[in-house]
Amino acid sequence: MFVGASAVGAVLVGSSAAKPFGDPRVRAQQLLNQLVLPPGAQRLHAEPRGDGGLLKEAATNPGDTLLVDRSRIWRVHESYFDVPSFVLNHLPSDAQGDGRGAAGGPGIPYNNEDDEYLFPTSGNIRNFELVLSFVRLPHGWTAIRADAIVSSCPCMHH
Repeated sequence: MFVGASAVGAVLVGSSAAKPFGDPRVRAQQLLNQLVLPPGAQRLHAEPRGDGGLLKEAATNPGDTLLVDRSRIWRVHESYFDVPSFVLNHLPSDAQGDGRGAAGGPGIPYNNEDDEYLFPTSGNIRNFELVLSFVRLPHGWTAIRADAIVSSCPCMHH
């Protein structure tokens, strides 16, 4: 999901359960920095053409006022059928699968997938998740969107 995004900030996700969680904005950014993408992935600053609008919106929880959502979009000139498995096989070891889905309808590319992963929480953090969206683009490209979502509550202990 990012160019050169292999192990930057990789030390925190696996150790989150035993220590205070820290700043949700920082933790969301660290999770994005940990993603390992196929070689040649190019970071984009806007949704790519041909995605049917699937990568435009952030995956958020309606009504959640204490929410941090950090996102990035990439494209890679690889088969849609290879990209999701590559990314998912390189997730941090404490990622727990929480759901999988796809969108359909007029103008929506047939090959698309959304995957949700939960991570351990502690302190005032009640939800820490990663939502990955994969979309087959024209001319052999695959787009990837990652949303690192952190929800907190005002309390310090649950």
